[in-house]
Amino acid sequence: MKELTFLRTDYRIQSIIGIMGLLFTPFYFLGIFLLLPFGIWQVISSVIMVYGYRNKKRVIHLVVSIIWFCFYMLFSEKGIGAAIFSEFQFLYVIVLPLCIGICYYVLTKREYKALKEKELAIKNEYV
Repeated sequence: MKELTFLRTDYRIQSIIGIMGLLFTPFYFLGIFLLLPFGIWQVISSVIMVYGYRNKKRVIHLVVSIIWFCFYMLFSEKGIGAAIFSEFQFLYVIVLPLCIGICYYVLTKREYKALKEKELAIKNEYV
């Protein structure tokens, strides 16, 4: 039941940040800046779900996020990959994290609804 409580909170926080991002999308930079808290929350959520609740589905998100961050740090500095990275920076910094974030949000929504239905079925059995 603790997992359901956390998933409910997680789903609500992601929804609020996502809705704020959609509302402020016309203001391009404000929409981009809302990706940062959305991503930070998702990584925190992923760590809690993987290590706190032993959720194996979230391991992929955590690994992809770590790899994304390592490549970002490696190629964003002045070095060999900086020239190549500048060509794809918009895709790598905006589009890829947005796609990862949406996938994680959908996963959270599905798991939350499945656990909620399971809990409701258990309650109905005892009534």
